[in-house]
Amino acid sequence: MLGKTVSCHQRDWDVRLPFVMAAYRASRHDSTKYTPNMLVLGRENRAPADLVMGTVKGEEEHYDSYDDYVCELQSRMRSAHHLAREHLRTTAELKAFSSKSDNGFGTWCRLPRKFVGRYPKWTKNYQGPYLVIGTIPPCDYLI
Repeated sequence: MLGKTVSCHQRDWDVRLPFVMAAYRASRHDSTKYTPNMLVLGRENRAPADLVMGTVKGEEEHYDSYDDYVCELQSRMRSAHHLAREHLRTTAELKAFSSKSDNGFGTWCRLPRKFVGRYPKWTKNYQGPYLVIGTIPPCDYLI
């Protein structure tokens, strides 16, 4: 994500880092189906837009004591962690047993160029997507 947001001179990464990390922590991951905020904090963080729009009706939290809050938080976190583990297990099984068809699937072409004065992790190494039209055994494809 940082590689997509830094300027071409790559000298502004430190200014963009907090915003990238906030976006990463608030984004739902395909494998766990949860955001890092939910798995670590037990709740979602509020974005500036949420503060402007106000609390959504029905999402207000009312607790009679600190103990009630802690019990509810522990329950939510256990549930989220259990479901995340199940989603990770399912995703791992699907990736292990999935097979690609020879033709017709999309792919990205890797271009491992290095530029002087630029950090390699933040450069764009892929072009595409391209459509695979054939294979050259054992591991090459025509795009």
